[in-house]
Amino acid sequence: MNKITYFGDGQNKMFAFSFDFFQNDDICVEINGTRQTSGYKLTPIASTTPVDIPYVGGNITFDNAPSQADIVTIYRKIVTARNIDYQPTEKIDPETLNQDFNFLIEVIKDCRNAIDDFDAKYADFTNTPDYKTLINKLDATKKHLDLLGPVNNIATKDEINALQNGTGFTSNAISNIVSQATSYGHALNLNFLGLDAGEYTYTAEKSGFICLVLKSSVSQTVSCMLQEPSSSVKASIYTETLVPNNMSSIIIPISKGTNLIVSLGGTLISVNFQRLFPLKGAR
Repeated sequence: MNKITYFGDGQNKMFAFSFDFFQNDDICVEINGTRQTSGYKLTPIASTTPVDIPYVGGNITFDNAPSQADIVTIYRKIVTARNIDYQPTEKIDPETLNQDFNFLIEVIKDCRNAIDDFDAKYADFTNTPDYKTLINKLDATKKHLDLLGPVNNIATKDEINALQNGTGFTSNAISNIVSQATSYGHALNLNFLGLDAGEYTYTAEKSGFICLVLKSSVSQTVSCMLQEPSSSVKASIYTETLVPNNMSSIIIPISKGTNLIVSLGGTLISVNFQRLFPLKGAR
């Protein structure tokens, strides 16, 4: 795979990569999924056999260090334009021909990687055994997106980070989450889970994130399923094995009217935190 990912730390500016490429335009840089076209310098490493492939890696050096938790992605996407034009009256140089074939092979590899990435990301659809099942899945996905409403209902990066910080279940993290939630409608206390093994159901009053914090004395599995309105299908979306005597935090996105079914494999010591954090503008 001609791709590498780093996390920024607010100090490091230089990030290395070690895959082959032909020209600088073949190398793409992203921060948090957004393509960067400036603000960095590419320093290539020349190959010992440049007649085959000119470069075997390099360094990306940013003008400003990516901040802490920024995701830096460097990948190859070979520019698919011909650099060599063979003339019928001229001698064909074996080295030039060899590099041209190498170019084609590397382009094919990029295509293969792109297909594999797509298959992995959308496996639920690409592995669908027949046309009718695929249509049903696409229809269910559309209904789920319609329930979420317009794009401005989606939480910002800061809001999602505040929710994720709740994993440690510290007073500061809870304060951060609540302060984010109160800016757009306050969190809803749920209290639908019990301590005994079994299934527990909550029907979402608004679209948002449900946060559960659980504690068990033994290792056991907690399963979360979603059931769309007027549907008998329960879709499994998350499973976690609780670590004995540790506080475990589970955050589930949900749309208004959808049922969340939480299945406990055994008894719990405590259920410390059950809240729904609505998204901005959520219905």
